[in-house]
Amino acid sequence: EGDPARSLGVLQSKGKTLRLPVSERDLASATSLAISVENKGGVTQTKGPRLPYLFKGPVIQKAM
Repeated sequence: EGDPARSLGVLQSKGKTLRLPVSERDLASATSLAISVENKGGVTQTKGPRLPYLFKGPVIQKAM
């Protein structure tokens, strides 16, 4: 909650599955993940995501 929100990318649709093309390095430092509605193409890194979020929850690191 201390760091400002930043965009990790735009959800991509492949049939019935939605994917977030994000690197493991970027996701490893995330403690929560939120989904927001943005203009087509996403947001700039300087502006960041808009509120309100459609979904927000913790990131759980689990070894498979």
